[in-house]
Amino acid sequence: MRISSKEIYSIQNTAKQLLGEHISIWLFGSRTDDAKKGGDIDLYIESQTVLEQHNNIASKFIALLQQQIGEQRIDVIIVDPKTPHHEIHIIAKATGVQL
Repeated sequence: MRISSKEIYSIQNTAKQLLGEHISIWLFGSRTDDAKKGGDIDLYIESQTVLEQHNNIASKFIALLQQQIGEQRIDVIIVDPKTPHHEIHIIAKATGVQL
């Protein structure tokens, strides 16, 4: 896994600050492969509570996280119990590393 412990801490704290304690986070994509270089940080965040305005939360999450870990490409998928499930959700959890 190619993210630092500081980055993991920042991801977890920022997500909990915005979404509450009842969340699970997975890192997926190229950053889970130690043999690769570069790549964006792909995150899948699952909330047990229903959320309003996923896009606004995702944008705020990315902005706050970049303030802490620096400018880099971050993609985030946020789902809650009302979110329709798509194949990317299954792939993110199946191939990702839970933080």
